[in-house]
Amino acid sequence: MLPIFLTNHKHRLYLGIAVMAFLIRMLVHAFIAVPEFSDAADYLKAGKVFWERGYIHNYKVMPLYPAWRYVSELLFGGPILDMVADALTCYVLAIFTEKHFTSRWAWISGLCWAFYPFAVFYANTGMSESLFVLLMVSAVYFLYEEKIFNGLALLVLAVLTRPVFDLLNPILVFVFSFWVWKKSLKISLLHVGKYFLVYVLFMTPWWMHNVQRYGTFVRTGLGDGQVLMEGSHPGNIDGGPIAMELYVKDYEDISDPILLNEAKKDDAIKYISQDPVRFGILGVKKFFRFWNLVPNSREFTAPIYRILAILSFGPVFLLSIMFVISNKITLRKTLPILLMVFYLTGIHMVTVASIRYRFPMEPFLLVLAVAFLGQLLDKPANKLTYRKMDCTF
Repeated sequence: MLPIFLTNHKHRLYLGIAVMAFLIRMLVHAFIAVPEFSDAADYLKAGKVFWERGYIHNYKVMPLYPAWRYVSELLFGGPILDMVADALTCYVLAIFTEKHFTSRWAWISGLCWAFYPFAVFYANTGMSESLFVLLMVSAVYFLYEEKIFNGLALLVLAVLTRPVFDLLNPILVFVFSFWVWKKSLKISLLHVGKYFLVYVLFMTPWWMHNVQRYGTFVRTGLGDGQVLMEGSHPGNIDGGPIAMELYVKDYEDISDPILLNEAKKDDAIKYISQDPVRFGILGVKKFFRFWNLVPNSREFTAPIYRILAILSFGPVFLLSIMFVISNKITLRKTLPILLMVFYLTGIHMVTVASIRYRFPMEPFLLVLAVAFLGQLLDKPANKLTYRKMDCTF
């Protein structure tokens, strides 16, 4: 039996778009210099230490992306696997859009992502965005399809890449089961239990690593204290990351990573309790920084960056909002996506905000934007016609 992308003309088109996306990223890699980021160097070094010594030395990072990045460096001398992951995201987005939002215009999702400036950029930086986005988009797609084990496994792999959705995932699984699949409360709680079983199975090697490394149980990483402290530090005036010199002296006497992380958490709570009004004002600033249409960093204030950002994310942002407003009847289908958007926004209103941290939501907003565009092109009577989902499990 031939794979579906060889027998279905639409899927052959989606695959062609993915190949084109990979070639675009390769051309950028060959001819355009992408800035070097300290996070990228940290990932590569962590991967090198992991493959050579068997442990992750950087207590702030999760293990999957450093290993992925170092394999890419060994095989290809650069972040080629990130480009592959981002190209595959085009394919998954197109299938996702076709099956659950607009069949006729689904190719637009894949094509837009192929040329999407932020996607092309992050695929060339050597940071975790491309792999994380592929895992999350694929996980959500499989959950919409009610292929539960695939979805749960990918959610946990995403946690092993970046743990930002670690707390949301069980709630997300419940929402899919209870609202999207229309299962009973009992079955929905059973699905949440299945998530925890998969979670324990996949996370146990990492927990064993952490016990051996730190002498105690660490569920994910030890970077949450850092972002909490930075986000509430008196030296933070705009809601973004702050310079190391503002805080490094406060912690130079603490060498134990566990104690260091706890000290930063304690300081964050102290800063918030001392001036809750300032914390609220800073949270509002973080909200607008998170949803800014243009880059916040001074390195990317040139007109070309601002124009590219506005012309790419601007329409996606506007059309996705219009889809939600004009399709209130479809809230059951879009609730998981909206839940992720609100959750991620809230997390970064408390910690630090950047359009980089918003990026994992942009492919989902793109799907909603294309769904609204499909409405306009097809001119249906006020709402999309959705494929009836098979809820057999």
